[in-house]
Amino acid sequence: MVQIHVKQSEERQFLYECPATQSVDTVIRDVVSIHSLQTRIQYLYIEGEQLSLYGPAKPHDNGEGQTPEGEDASSSSKIRGPYYNEDPSGKRTGDACNAKFAEALRRTLSEAEAYVSKNQVLQKIPLELGVLKDHVLNINGAVMICYPMGLPNYDPVQQLLCGTFKGEEPFDPDTAQLWWAGKELMRDKKLCDHTGKNEKTKELLGSCQIIAKLQARGRDPPPREPVSCRYIAKSGR
Repeated sequence: MVQIHVKQSEERQFLYECPATQSVDTVIRDVVSIHSLQTRIQYLYIEGEQLSLYGPAKPHDNGEGQTPEGEDASSSSKIRGPYYNEDPSGKRTGDACNAKFAEALRRTLSEAEAYVSKNQVLQKIPLELGVLKDHVLNINGAVMICYPMGLPNYDPVQQLLCGTFKGEEPFDPDTAQLWWAGKELMRDKKLCDHTGKNEKTKELLGSCQIIAKLQARGRDPPPREPVSCRYIAKSGR
């Protein structure tokens, strides 16, 4: 097995584990998907907390007091709900949901955020695509319980759940590159073609861990990590 420590930054990093014989193309596609879901969950945690406290986002004002849909951007004339909580930033309506449902949403968000945290790297826990998808589904379910009529399409939480949120530029799974030790891992090769095939050493010492980084095609090579490869000791049984 090979464990890839994908380290985009100090805050954005995770572990990915796969057989040494896995094709690099498959590895890159998996790593891009995991990175994308990790990013979505981290944004969902931030925006979802605000949603639970202050309700849906206000429509965007075009500068003339009107939204693109022709609605009045001011909420002063609207009837306030029983759980109204004014947003100090003015970005949300203040129409919070039932406190019990809001707490359940925050708990679901916290569980998802803990799973994608960089602390998982310290605890040597690889992220799994299926678990990440389940966390997003759980957040979606909790949001639907809080707001059964749905959120407006301009709400960041709705956009994150639907995949329309305009955040940082995502990596293209077809063209993204994975770099390790100052070299690009070539898609037409297997991972072991780059990391080595000394299975006896791996059996004795454990999984091989490499520190790698995603990069968009056409960009300069990313900085090389000071430690490029090490073996993870097997746990005693």
